[in-house]
Formats: sequence, C-alpha cells, structure tokens
Amino acid sequence: MIKRGRGMAAMLYPQDPSGPANSTAVYVRMNCDGTVVVYTGTTDVGQGSDTYLAQIAGETLGVGMEDIRVISSDTLYAPFDEGAGSSRVMFVVGRGVKDACDVARKRLLEAAALMLGLPKAARLYTREGEIFYDTYPDIRTTVREAARYAQMTLGAPIQGEATFTTISTSPQGEDGHALMFEKHIFATHMAEVEVDTDTGVVRVTKYVAVTDCGRAVNPLLLEGQQEGGVGQGIGYALMEELLEDPQSGRLLTDTFSDYHIPTVSDMPEVLITDSVEIPDEDGAYGAKGASEPASAPTAPAIANAIADAVGVRFDTLPITPERVLLALLDKEL
Repeated sequence: MIKRGRGMAAMLYPQDPSGPANSTAVYVRMNCDGTVVVYTGTTDVGQGSDTYLAQIAGETLGVGMEDIRVISSDTLYAPFDEGAGSSRVMFVVGRGVKDACDVARKRLLEAAALMLGLPKAARLYTREGEIFYDTYPDIRTTVREAARYAQMTLGAPIQGEATFTTISTSPQGEDGHALMFEKHIFATHMAEVEVDTDTGVVRVTKYVAVTDCGRAVNPLLLEGQQEGGVGQGIGYALMEELLEDPQSGRLLTDTFSDYHIPTVSDMPEVLITDSVEIPDEDGAYGAKGASEPASAPTAPAIANAIADAVGVRFDTLPITPERVLLALLDKEL
C-alpha cells in the first residue's frame, strides 16, 4: 500500500565558526590596462565563490567580469582566510572583497580627478568601465585610462587591501551568556513523500526549499546550491550510511556499491526553490551565505513527512526500507 504524507522543517544556521575571530584578508590589484586581480585565501569547492567574488569586485569597481581574475586558495600568494565552511564565504570574504575594492576605487577616482583637472573626486562614479562626473556627463574618462595615469604618470599603482571578521565572545558573568555567533541564516523546507508499506521504500515526490540569503548576488548559483543541497539531503535522510565491522572496526560500506548516494532518479518530480531577500547591513550588497541551509532541513522535513504518512517517527538516519518495515511491524505489535 502507498501512503502519502507531508512534512516541514525550519532551521537557523550560524554562518561563521564559533571562536574569537572569523577573519579574512583580501588584496586587490588593478593593472594599468584596467584589469583587476583579486587575491583571497578562500577556496572555491564548487559553490561558485570565484564567480560571485568577481561579481562583487566588478560591481564595486565598475568593470566587467571579463576584466577580473580571482586568485584563490594559493596560500603562498593570497592573504589569510579561515577557509570555505560554515556558509561564511559569501558574507565574510564577500565583505572583505568589497572593502578592498572600495579602497582601490577611492584611489582610482582620486587619480581620475587629477587627470580630469577636478579639485576632488567626491562626485565621480564608475560604471561599465567608465568614470564620469554625476552632473556633467561630458567630464568622463575610462577606468583603463585612469589606472594607466595613476601608474605611469603619478607612480601610484591602484591597489586595495582589507580585513573583515565577525565577532564572538567568551561566556560572561554568572549566567555564562556569550555571543557565540554574530550572524545567522534561516531556511524552511517542505517535503511530500510516498511510503510503500509493503517494501518500506520512501520516495520524495515534491519538495520546496526557501532560504533567507540576504540579497541574491547570483540567483542562478543560489538555485543550483539549493537544488544540490536538497539532493545531498535526500541521500543523508534515506540512504547514506557508514557501517563498521563491530569486531575489527573496518568500514563495511566503503564502495559506491554499498554506500548508496542519490542520483537524478532519486530527485523529486517537483522541486521548487526560492529565496527571501532581506539585505543584511553588514554583507556585501546585503548578501549572506546559503550553503548549509540548502541541505540541513532536508532530513527532518522528510522524516516529518514519513511520520505524517505512516504515523511513526524516526530518530535514526538514514531511514532505510529495512528501518521503515521494522518500525511498522513494531507499531502493529
């Protein structure tokens, strides 16, 4: 018999590790041809950080993505970063990139003001590779020309550097209260499942994932992050299990024949992803992270849906067909 159920799970997730600091340092260099190099110690592990960090740099400096190169991961040349984890890169490193580019942009506009014969750079703006005066558009030059002027005429190559960190504190006072995490991300997931009570097989048929991401700098990357997170969460909820030999301690599920991971056939027929954009005042252009929230609520949402379908709650993952059948048998007894 096929039984259907629906479940929901909501979560909050700290987007930085607890500790005295969660720091990053970023260095930005603009060459005399207007191209930009961003140096960061963080690592793009598939979440697309090289892309969205380049977007933040381009938006701040007013140049196109084709003129920006991100040098990441190389600790010999890049400044320090805590690493890719805890959904921190967009918020912490993104803010570091923006701050460093703000410094470089200020120096670029100061050089452009001297080049254009203006007394100050306060009303100069950059957009699409051009520098212009806000109320008199005929006063303008290009980013490339200003960068070349700064380096070749003024002897002051354009560069910028910045550090950024979130704040946490140690336990204070008699109650031991502490600010463990400064920033949090929120997400809500909803699942619809079908449970075959004869075989114990669970099939996720519909799924909705909504994340509070601050501002979505790259909506396509965010969508991919959410869809991939849901897929990983389904594997965590229903099939991925590490089993050890109790005598030797040897891992028994050490191949993909034994350790089952989700494939496209395990994905829901209907998968809806969305975001709630409430810009964060400290994030680069209001952005926050969105990595762990893409998968963390998946297992509890599916478990709640199974409980709704068959009236049994599970406190062990994964919820395999064997565990479903045993739980249904116990329920009947």
